[in-house]
Amino acid sequence: RLAKQMVYEHNKLTYSILNFIFSWLFLIVRCIFMTYYYFLMLNNFIPHIEDSNTKYIILLSTSVGLLGGYIWSGLIIRNKLKRLKN
Repeated sequence: RLAKQMVYEHNKLTYSILNFIFSWLFLIVRCIFMTYYYFLMLNNFIPHIEDSNTKYIILLSTSVGLLGGYIWSGLIIRNKLKRLKN
């Protein structure tokens, strides 16, 4: 956080470039790659777990994590669209 604040205060162009890169990489990784690995896990890993409690805990925790990533991604997209309008 401190490094981000220092870059913002001393070089706003560098901050804008790094923020742009981070935002789009976050969206790509969270929305595309994590969804892909979630479905791989559902097809290849979960069927081999015999304990149903463990299976449900893994499914619930990964689903909540994926949903959180989607919500965060939606907020990033909304913020970027707001900035484009201004």
